Amino acid sequence: METKSNYEIVAVKYLLGELSGAEQRRFEERYFADDHIFEEFLIIEDELIDDYVQEKLSPSERERFERQFLTSPMRERRVRFSRALIGFVTQTQGELPRKHHRVPGASWRGLLLDWLRFKT
Repeated sequence: METKSNYEIVAVKYLLGELSGAEQRRFEERYFADDHIFEEFLIIEDELIDDYVQEKLSPSERERFERQFLTSPMRERRVRFSRALIGFVTQTQGELPRKHHRVPGASWRGLLLDWLRFKT
């Protein structure tokens, strides 16, 4: 089982609206001040979307995701895109060479890159 870093745990809580106002401000100050931390935050956000689409969130996390995260058309589009891309990758996995078959924990982005490398 994958162990999450403290930053990842706090980032998910931030995205699900579980931090107090003061904690949110401290978190935002941190990720806006450091490009590396901001990039890590964007990856965590993408992984949360993927977990939602793949129904890996608990019922309470799923409810908070829908209530707190899906608050804009852009975020809804990102979820639809993730759903479509994961569906596409899942459908085409049978076309990948044996060494590229899905392994537990592999991201859909990695699978897509493998598929694109195979196709070219």
